[in-house]
Order: sequence, then structure tokens, then C-alpha cells
Amino acid sequence: MPSDSPRPPEAAAPKRGLPWRFAGFLATSRLSTDSLGSVFRALPPSEKPDGFVRLRLFDGPDLPRDRVASLLHRATSSNPASPVLVQNARLGAHDGTGWLAWNESHGQSLDRLLSGRSGQGHRFPPEHALLIADRLALALEHASGRGRASHGLLWPGFVILGSAGEVRLGGFGVATAVLPFLSAPSLSAEIAPYLAPETREGEPGGELADVYSVGAILLHLLSGRPAPARAAADAVGPAELYPAGMAELLRLALAPAPRRIERASLLRRRIGAALVASGLQPSSRALAAFAASRLEAETVCGEPLPSGDASASAADEDWELAISRLEPGVDAVRRPRPRSGRPARVPLPPALSPGLPGPARTLPPR
Repeated sequence: MPSDSPRPPEAAAPKRGLPWRFAGFLATSRLSTDSLGSVFRALPPSEKPDGFVRLRLFDGPDLPRDRVASLLHRATSSNPASPVLVQNARLGAHDGTGWLAWNESHGQSLDRLLSGRSGQGHRFPPEHALLIADRLALALEHASGRGRASHGLLWPGFVILGSAGEVRLGGFGVATAVLPFLSAPSLSAEIAPYLAPETREGEPGGELADVYSVGAILLHLLSGRPAPARAAADAVGPAELYPAGMAELLRLALAPAPRRIERASLLRRRIGAALVASGLQPSSRALAAFAASRLEAETVCGEPLPSGDASASAADEDWELAISRLEPGVDAVRRPRPRSGRPARVPLPPALSPGLPGPARTLPPR
């Protein structure tokens, strides 16, 4: 069998159960599985870990694992400090399997929130959908303004919605390792709908392609289903289905490259214009409450984590108990986890032009 042939996910995750070690990480619970592979909550390789990480293994059934691992081994995924980017992101490969890890922020990945138990998916209220789209556009701005290239593989699996309503984007650096295999059945069905037509056709991406991805995610948030692979702008439907300004926003974000919104900063201006025109008032607290009502909380150390704002305080427990559960017999130093701070004040999207009404607003602190 060729070395680049897919191997079953179980090859990377021993059947002996959790916890288990991989590349120095101590995986404590499985969070989800998708076309890219398995996602775990884990303790990082450290004698005195000060927090969990979200560990993704690229062991999807349709991925040529060895080739992806080789490409990821040469990639980098460090992010600048930003309230809309995941922190301490790093990429690597171990035993023929690529991995991606970043600091855990006690939240849900957006793909889980969108999937829905009934198979029909979940719709988000317009104000929540616009807030998420604005945070993603701001994340692209922060990344490009601080030395990062474009994302290239922006889909809901790399978007984290925190327990306080904060939105963070990860996955920078992964596109070069995954896009060559986008035609694989599971990736084509799950990830390709969020990628620009030029990206699906193998052309170099860029900020223009990332703008399309944000538009595709916004359409899914509003409609409850992914955008079609072709003619996504035509799937928006009549303007009467949306609050004022949103249908035009979607069509411009999902338009073919010559007519598409060119930059993330311009996309944020369009989002600001839609908020002003519709009179919507986004709130991170309301977004957190909505997300908590749609999906059960994930687990920490195999136990349910309370939803909503309570999840952050529940995770502030002493680490002695967690460490002793993970590695019986190991002397655990009593070291409390740092208390979770208030989310940073992030400005709401700017208006399309200075002449538009409405004072500048900021998200309320917790």
C-alpha cells in the first residue's frame, strides 16, 4: 500500500481510551470528529501545565496522512496577540500524523453549533450572525496587519465561540497542507462549500478568497444550511428575507472575484452599514446565551462543563484534581488556574461612510 494512502482515525488514537499521550500532549477528552480528523482537549507538554489546549489531529479518513504531516511539519501557525485570534497556536507532526494546537478558551467550535441534531442545522438571529461575521473579518484584518498571510481554509471548524460570546479564529498555516486534497469526498462535502470558487479550482487564494469564506459562513448562519458550491450569490434569495442591507452584503461577499468585496476592512464597513440600516444591536452576552441554548456543553476531564458564563468559572478550579485524574500516582502541585478575565472591549464594525448616522459603539464589558 502506498505511504500516502489514508489510514483509519483509530491509528492515531489508541483504543485503550482516554487519557492518552500524543506528541507529549495528554489528551483528556474527545471533543469532535470531522473530515479533517479528531479534536481533543489536552494538557500541553509541560511538567506544570497552566491550562488546557485544543488539539486537532489531521487523521481524517480521506486525508493522505503522511503527506499532510510532511507539509504541516514545514508550516507555521503562530498568531499575533488579538482578542479575535486563538492564542499560542502551533503546528507539528508526530508518528506520521500532523497536528494543530492552541490554548483552550472554553467554548464551542462553530461547526458543532451549526450542525444541528435533526440534520437541518441551526439558524442564528441576524444580530448574532453579523457579530460573528464581523469578528471573523476583524481577525483577518489583525492577522494580515501583523505579518500573517491569508487564511485560505476558513470554515466553521476553525472558529471558536467562547462561553462569554467572544469569537476567535484559528487554523492559519493549514491551507497549504489540506487544499491539495480538497477533492476527497468528505472534504469536498464539509469544507469546500465555504471556500471561494477560485480556491476550489486550485488557484492561489488571498484576502479576496477569505472574504468569500466569511460570506459563506454568514449565509449558513442565517439560512441554516451551507452555501451551494456554485452560484452562491444566487442562493441568497430575495431581500425581503433579511433585515435591511443584509441581502446586498451577502451578494457582494459571495460574488465572483471581479465584483466581490476586496478586503476584510471593506467587509467590516459593509457589516456596519447593515447594522445601522437594520437597527440591530449585537451583544456578546446574548450571543453566548443563544449558543448555550443550542448545544450541550463540552466536557472537561470527561465531566459536563456548565454552559454559558458559568463554564468559565467552573474551569477555574484547582488543577490538583484534574492532574490526579489524568495521571494517578503523580504528585500534583496545588496550583490554581488563573482566573478568567473579562473579554477585551472590541469596537463594533464601522459604518460604511462617515455620513451614516449612529455613534461609535463598543461591546459592553462583562
